[in-house]
Amino acid sequence: MSMFNIPSWSVESHLEFNESAGIEKAILSISSPGVYFGDVEKAAILSRKCNEYTAEIKRQHPTRFGFFASVPLPDTERAIAEAEYALKYLNADGIVLMSSYDTVYLGDPSFAEFFDALHRLNATVFVHPTSPCSTSSNVPGAPGKFHPLPYPNPFSEFFFDSTRTAFSLLMNDTFNRCSGMKMILTHAGCVLPPLIDRFQGFATGGFGNKDGHAMQPLQKTVFERVYFDLSGAVLPNQLPGLLQIADPKKLYYGSDYPFTPAATAAMYAEKLEGTDVMTEELKRGALEGSAWKAPTGK
Repeated sequence: MSMFNIPSWSVESHLEFNESAGIEKAILSISSPGVYFGDVEKAAILSRKCNEYTAEIKRQHPTRFGFFASVPLPDTERAIAEAEYALKYLNADGIVLMSSYDTVYLGDPSFAEFFDALHRLNATVFVHPTSPCSTSSNVPGAPGKFHPLPYPNPFSEFFFDSTRTAFSLLMNDTFNRCSGMKMILTHAGCVLPPLIDRFQGFATGGFGNKDGHAMQPLQKTVFERVYFDLSGAVLPNQLPGLLQIADPKKLYYGSDYPFTPAATAAMYAEKLEGTDVMTEELKRGALEGSAWKAPTGK
């Protein structure tokens, strides 16, 4: 598994956490490793089961929970069908994706048709990190077995995999081509902020979008098109870097519960409330707008 520890979870315990943390509404989604384990048919079945389960939770607690639906990528046809079903019939607030699938990152041309569909659906898309893929080791469909370092992958590799997929999406101009879609990257952009200038150099050097039209500067794309959650330890060092490239009105608090324990999640929220790197208005927007005022609009 990609996670080093799978915490217990229930609707009741999550409601208790929400109450203790002062959270009015939480968005549920499937975490790493997602629903795909090498068999797209089984992934489609598991996606539907997960989506109907979380949709029922939302129906029972409409003011306390929303959910992002899972889709069976890398099968784009099945993924489009499930996204349409979840958004139109299950009242999903958006779609959750893993940062990569079987060595393929989200900006890859093989996923273009899928993102075109999300653009048409005006979908909100949340990208959750997963373990890095490798074409030369371990078992196909089981990237969680690939550990570049002798530590659990969430300690470091998740952040690098998220940045790889952000780079992939930027270099293939997915954000601008699919502007009807609203994408949320997690963990304050991971290591995207300090690398954006290097990535821009590669884009300017002709390694970017191959459709023949000029790409706008990557930082402009990030500012105009990309949303970020602020889950985890983003202070004191990471958030100031993100504010150099992101629209501060597109930042949202994320608890990462239950993988982040309740007490730790509360501590991170308190640090965000107390920081002076954002104005009070922007902090309130990030803390109070993370669920019902998120780009889903639901």
